[in-house]
Amino acid sequence: GPEILQEKIRREASQWQWKMLRMYAKPTIAMVNG
Repeated sequence: GPEILQEKIRREASQWQWKMLRMYAKPTIAMVNG
């Protein structure tokens, strides 16, 4: 049903957020440490 679809979208959205976060965090941390 729609509940399962919402759960799938939510999970994929959070995974995408983490992916973006990691991508942006690396250069930021490198800049701070450098």
